[in-house]
Amino acid sequence: MPIERLIADIIQLASQKKSILFCGNSLAIRYMDTHCPTLSPESPLVPTFANRGVSGIDGQISTMIGLAYGSQKPVVGLIGDLTFYYDCNALGLLADCPYPVTVVILNNNGGRIFDALPHIQGVPEKDTFFTMPQTSTISHICAGFGCAYSTGLQASSHHQVIEIVSTP
Repeated sequence: MPIERLIADIIQLASQKKSILFCGNSLAIRYMDTHCPTLSPESPLVPTFANRGVSGIDGQISTMIGLAYGSQKPVVGLIGDLTFYYDCNALGLLADCPYPVTVVILNNNGGRIFDALPHIQGVPEKDTFFTMPQTSTISHICAGFGCAYSTGLQASSHHQVIEIVSTP
């Protein structure tokens, strides 16, 4: 699925659910900015938020849950796979959250934001030191926390994790 289509589908999903839209850091917010630059917290269509975190990608799922509690509205968020791994323990909080939270994970097998840096192209250690490919499976982590998991955008589950796998 082209990234432009994914961004449009996520915005449509958030709009259908009358949700707050959350943009994770790294590639997620860059894609959102590039393909939908008019979104902002004041947007009449979909209120949109982001959170920098201490290291950039930590605490993003927790932030989505906090937004749901604070606004008393559903939340749809787009994050990367490393961002998911940094805060996957927050999935334990979802069971008690009375507001729907949908986490869309752009899985490009770890840290592909650095692929845009020209000075590391062709460096054999790039994957070891910059990309950080993972060996765990997001669906298994979700199952361990009792979270609904799918690989397609849908508005059916109260809380769900949707993994969108993209090629690096």
